Amino acid sequence: KATFDLKNQKNSLRLKEHFKSIARKTTQTDAWCEDLVVRGKLPRWRLELNGTQVAVWSIDRNGFSFSRAAIDLLHEHGALKTVHLHDDVSWKGDVFAQLVKKADAGIRLGDDVRVIQGDRCIGLARATAAGWEWNGTPGTLAKSHQRKKKS
Repeated sequence: KATFDLKNQKNSLRLKEHFKSIARKTTQTDAWCEDLVVRGKLPRWRLELNGTQVAVWSIDRNGFSFSRAAIDLLHEHGALKTVHLHDDVSWKGDVFAQLVKKADAGIRLGDDVRVIQGDRCIGLARATAAGWEWNGTPGTLAKSHQRKKKS
C-alpha cells in the first residue's frame, strides 16, 4: 500500500505548485519558477527570486504581471512567445507592425510576449492582436509592458 506524506505542507509550497501549473499553460514552461518563493497575502501573491519581485499574481487579469526583473529570467528559460523586431529600429513605444520582423503565429490576444532585437531580449509586451493578424495589420499589435534599461 502506497502512502503519501503531505501533512504539514506549507501553503507557499502548494501555491508555488499551483503557479507552476499556470506557468506551463501561459508561458509554455515552468522552469523559470523553480527557484522562486511565493510571498504576500491573498489576493496579491508575489513571486520572488533572491528577494527581488519577479511577478505578481493579478486577479484582474487572472494571470501573472511580470516586473522588469523577470525579463532575463523568462528569456533564459524560453518562456513566452516571441516577437522579433528589425535590427535597425528603435523601440520607444508600443509594438507596431512596421517594427516587426517576425512574430510567433500562436500569439493570442492578451498574451505576454518577449520582444527580441538582434539576439537580445529587450523587453516584454502584451498582445493587442492575435498572431495571425500580425502580418500586415497596421497599428498597435502589442502594448509595451516592461523594457530593459539601456546599458
